[in-house]
Amino acid sequence: GGRTAGGIGVASRSISTLRSLLNHARRLGLIEASPAAGVRIMASQKLKRHLNAGEIRHMGKVMTQMESEGEHPTALAAIRVMLLTGFRRMEVLAMRKEWVQPDDNLVRFPDTKSGPQMRVAGDEAMMLLEKQALRSHSPFVFPADWGDGHFIGVVRVLDRVCARAGLKEVTPHTLRHSFASLAASLGFSELTISGL
Repeated sequence: GGRTAGGIGVASRSISTLRSLLNHARRLGLIEASPAAGVRIMASQKLKRHLNAGEIRHMGKVMTQMESEGEHPTALAAIRVMLLTGFRRMEVLAMRKEWVQPDDNLVRFPDTKSGPQMRVAGDEAMMLLEKQALRSHSPFVFPADWGDGHFIGVVRVLDRVCARAGLKEVTPHTLRHSFASLAASLGFSELTISGL
């Protein structure tokens, strides 16, 4: 339902998609040559925004204040889990209670972007997941406000938190980058960070 603002990334993906379609038409014999052949694709700079330790502390204080003012507790818990684990947004939101294994400090994902995985999580994250799981009878750790599904409204709440905290260009993926960046600054290897 949104409208793309455009930019180098959108233009490059559009040209790439059009080129692929025209090359397929050429392979099928529908056209003799692709008019997109040789069109230059601009290199886009992917945004690698991450929060530093000070920004994370400030964000935590703002979330605590907003929670006391009645901000959505499920969304705030999901944001905290994303920061504490580096898990993807939908891995957190669609997490089922049976996947959380507090005794082993891990979450067993039966299916992720790269297949089934076991991911280790710290004590604070596990305590938060256990506490959140006790809040309802839903099979999801982060249940929807109504219906049988999982919660989905985390982006709106993250936007409100960041507006209050004065933080710009923060998305759920930024929280993932922040986890990795902080782990790297603590001396963890890329393989270890990738495993986490």
